[in-house]
Amino acid sequence: MSDNFLEFRNVSKSYGGVHALEDVSFSVPAGHVRALLGENGAGKSTLIRVLAGTIGADRGTIALDGVERAFATPLEALEAGVVTIYQEFNLVPQLTVAENIFLGWLPTTAGWIDRGSIRARASEILKRIGATFSPDARVGDLNVAGQQMVEIAKALSRDVKVLLMDEPTAALNDAEIEALFRIIRQLRADGVSILYVSHRMAEIFAIADSVTVLKDGRHVGTEPISEVTTESLVRMMIGRTLGEFYPPKATDFGAPVLEIGGLSVGKALQVEKLVLRKGEVLGIAGLEGQGQRELVQAISGARSFEADTFLIEGAPVRIRSIRDAIAAGIGYIPDDRKRDGLALIRTSAENLAIGSLARRLRFGAVVSGSAERRFVDDLVAALRVKLSGPDQRAGDLSGGNQQKLVFGKVLGAKPKILVMAEPTRGVDVGAKREIYEIIRELTRSGVGVVLLSGELPEILGMSDRVLVMANGRIVAEMTDPEMSEEAIMTAATAEAPEAGVMDDAA
Repeated sequence: MSDNFLEFRNVSKSYGGVHALEDVSFSVPAGHVRALLGENGAGKSTLIRVLAGTIGADRGTIALDGVERAFATPLEALEAGVVTIYQEFNLVPQLTVAENIFLGWLPTTAGWIDRGSIRARASEILKRIGATFSPDARVGDLNVAGQQMVEIAKALSRDVKVLLMDEPTAALNDAEIEALFRIIRQLRADGVSILYVSHRMAEIFAIADSVTVLKDGRHVGTEPISEVTTESLVRMMIGRTLGEFYPPKATDFGAPVLEIGGLSVGKALQVEKLVLRKGEVLGIAGLEGQGQRELVQAISGARSFEADTFLIEGAPVRIRSIRDAIAAGIGYIPDDRKRDGLALIRTSAENLAIGSLARRLRFGAVVSGSAERRFVDDLVAALRVKLSGPDQRAGDLSGGNQQKLVFGKVLGAKPKILVMAEPTRGVDVGAKREIYEIIRELTRSGVGVVLLSGELPEILGMSDRVLVMANGRIVAEMTDPEMSEEAIMTAATAEAPEAGVMDDAA
């Protein structure tokens, strides 16, 4: 077996004159974890898709164990041992976990699907990755973390020689990430070449042997992980240092913009009191599955709830839907932008405009075309969205630019309160910084922000105040200087049961 089992040799790919990849060359040894880094739009996903057989390169070649290969279809790649875990799930919600794991190559006996074999083999894989749900569970009943575990199980059901992982931990909690890392280490010991895409620097240093950086479709460099730092990697990715990663925090705040008392969502959530002030970022932290998502969804009208009091700027409001919330001045950035935040087959302009059409109506019925164009152009400029034009499909944009579309759609309605769930999930460090600046610009204008994030550095770097949740309740409230990862985790684990991946409240 070749020392460099996987080789990219001058691989190039263009779309309409734009170079997504340009003469990319590097190699990955067998039994090695190679991190692949770069800003959104750097070419990482295109490179993975070429290797996975979903698109063809314009020129250049790929070699496995010294033999040049050109996969015309994903099936050809799978048969050669090239397995991909994509950031976007490829699951059938109506089928069971076991059926999804073996979908496309279901074991049969005498021409009949061998369901006993499917279930037994699925159980073994789920146990291997530390998943606690049943192979008979319907995938649609799992939360995002559970569905990510199913995608990982699908990959491990194959005879893997090269494993491509695109943001595999985006929806996982710490325990699930560590279980995944154990699997990766075992695969590395078995001789598998692993190409690992992540924007989380801590993960890169925890699991990678080396790192390759792409920028603007070109190979910037490949270095052993022991010879790089976070700062040097950021410099390679964006061509400059980030300086202070998080913008300065506010020092004073306005009157309460949101006051809630006695809020409940069945048995999943019981909040006695929550107050958000104008110009404040209120962080929501805790272990996975402790009521955080129920809280942000209730505030934003995405989940039904009961409340004794629900005041916006001191006035009582009734929230029974997302429409009610928008009308009351509440904007919502969901944690799954592709499913809940965007219409991927529609244009970028349509996505930006849809949340605030009523503001541009003429005679109460007709949308002003000129006003719409100005509105879209202004948002694209203000949010620094990288587009070929307003008619470019949302689904064709990078993750960071898609997230900016979600922000733009919500901000077009001029919210007083912005509720965000994982607002920087799956975006690169440069786009994260831009999103953080957008958030701080909003708070300077008086908008109150509720921020739910599973990344504690983000919670600490962006929040003016933090509420820690456990077992569906707020168990601690912190401000600087007592806010720290240790303090948050101490509070979160003092009362929380073991987190799961089944969304019982759905």
